[in-house]
Amino acid sequence: MAKGDALKKFKAEQKEKTRQLLQKIIQDLRVAGEKVSVSKVATLARLSRANIYANYKELFDEITPIEDKAHYKELREVLKEKESTLHTLRQENSLLKKANLKLMDELVAMKILLENCNKLT
Repeated sequence: MAKGDALKKFKAEQKEKTRQLLQKIIQDLRVAGEKVSVSKVATLARLSRANIYANYKELFDEITPIEDKAHYKELREVLKEKESTLHTLRQENSLLKKANLKLMDELVAMKILLENCNKLT
């Protein structure tokens, strides 16, 4: 056996045990119906997120596939359209509030005039 082989074997065994632990935690979370996230799995396994990203990221690739940039561009366009619609609706709402206040003022003025007319008769 070459120098350092025992240590390499030990590290490989530890990495495999950790992989199995992570797979079990992911499976348990799925069975429980909970959201599976790197942060949650790292906490339960008592590992750092950095360790998981560096050594076990492939376990999470199947859970949360990375979507292409075109999909994000499409989502941004939809969001931009919705924000534009919201802006327009807010402007319309503001104009309607002003018109409502004006009508309320006119109504109060008319009531005052009507009361004055009733007092004169």
